[in-house]
Amino acid sequence: MGLNSILTKLDGLSIGKRLSLIGLLAALGMLVAGMIHMKSVAKISQAVDAASEVGGQMEQLGILTRDVLIEFEAASRYLTYATQDTKVTWQDYSGKNDEVIKDLKENLPTVALRNNASKLQASMSNFDGIFKRSMKDRETLGVSKDDGLAGELRSAVHTVEHQLKKYKKDTLMVSMLMLRRHEKDFMLRHSVKYLDKFHKEISHFNAKLDVSNLKPSTKKMVSLYMNKYLKAFDAYVNGMLDLLKVEAELETIYNNQLVKNMEVLEQDFMKYAQKANTEQAAVKAYQTYLFWGVLLLILIAVSLLIRVIASSIIKPLGKIVLAMDELEKGVVVPVDMHVGGELAELQQSLRIFQTQNTEANRLRQVVETTPQPTMTVDKGTLKISYINKAALRLFKQLEGSISYAADALVGQPFSMLCQSGGKQCADLSRDELYPIKTDLSLGDKKLELHALLLKNNAGESDSIMVSWDDVTHEVQLAEDFESNIGATVNELIAAATQMQSSSEALSTMAEQSLGQATSVSSGAVEANHNVANVAAAT
Repeated sequence: MGLNSILTKLDGLSIGKRLSLIGLLAALGMLVAGMIHMKSVAKISQAVDAASEVGGQMEQLGILTRDVLIEFEAASRYLTYATQDTKVTWQDYSGKNDEVIKDLKENLPTVALRNNASKLQASMSNFDGIFKRSMKDRETLGVSKDDGLAGELRSAVHTVEHQLKKYKKDTLMVSMLMLRRHEKDFMLRHSVKYLDKFHKEISHFNAKLDVSNLKPSTKKMVSLYMNKYLKAFDAYVNGMLDLLKVEAELETIYNNQLVKNMEVLEQDFMKYAQKANTEQAAVKAYQTYLFWGVLLLILIAVSLLIRVIASSIIKPLGKIVLAMDELEKGVVVPVDMHVGGELAELQQSLRIFQTQNTEANRLRQVVETTPQPTMTVDKGTLKISYINKAALRLFKQLEGSISYAADALVGQPFSMLCQSGGKQCADLSRDELYPIKTDLSLGDKKLELHALLLKNNAGESDSIMVSWDDVTHEVQLAEDFESNIGATVNELIAAATQMQSSSEALSTMAEQSLGQATSVSSGAVEANHNVANVAAAT
């Protein structure tokens, strides 16, 4: 079967079926590749799982190294400064580190690595045990300023300070402030040099107290509380020095046991990870070559099929696109191809579109050449979308009376024309008002506006046709007619008024004649004759 025969059969298929052929060939190729790799995939999966587990444990070790340091620093700071947040930090990290070490001890891949984890666990247990025993000593010293020995010495010294402020003993107060300064320096820095300064200042304070003019009872009370203060401070110093020794012991355990055990564990684990990675890389390399070889064959077959099918689709589409391009220029290019499926539907649609385009061009010419000024307005935006030549000529005559040049009316709001006429048009957005008829003046012209709704193929109103009639001449004739008729009517009214006056005068004369007739009978006949003549004239 030749290539032409294959293309002929493809032309009768839909695009979906043609593409399905590509998918079918690709699926068959992948099935073959899957069968070849079935056994090797299992090996790769095992290697990947092992590498993933190793990576997770490596991450655990890295986090553990950091968290053990945080636990050590929290324990050290709690012993020396007794901040509550450091105790909470130690509690959190101690429990978490114990869990991680326990997990490593149970799940590390080799016996040697699990033994290393056991040593690390023993060192961690020793560290935690020493710290827990020292926590009670720290509580004895006081974990806040108001409890333990710190609270006792603070209470005693405040009592002394209150007495000194009460009697305004500035010299003793200055000495007391120096004592408090040396006390705080030791609590913050834990250096014994501040202890010497503290005891020298105690001697200096006692000497000043002896020579002060305080009452004997007050001196006795101040001396009593100063002894309590000194006793509590000495106990605090001794306890702190012991805690500093414990802190040094914990630091030694951390540096010489914990850090070294973690370093040994990390080094041994790195060797194991490198070996596992090498084995995994070898398996993956072999399978990669095999996979890409099969995939290359599939790719070549699929590429050839794609080229054939693409050609059977692109060539007809190219003819249709060319015909559409020519149609935009007004040229109808006949397209007659023996195709099926979607391409046949596209070809039929092209023919229908060409017919509709021809009819649309004919109707457009009719609208363009009609002497009736006409424009269309977009229903949604109420902006002018088209004007014909007659409308263009009409509005060129009115450019001095509107806001835009006639050539620039397309795209402008339709309401601009009405506002230029001195009044608003009817609301074009309300369908129930159609058809719309209204009059307005633009410049020296009287115009009559007619608006109708235009509907699309779906029966929806999407555009408005507006036609204009120049009724300036008709309006002028009507005004002239009204003016002439008004003058004639006025003349008739004046004549009627004059006739009424004449009638009244004649009636008066008739009465006078009747009076004369009764007195002069000889003139009655003549008077009646005159009256008859007058009545006939009236």
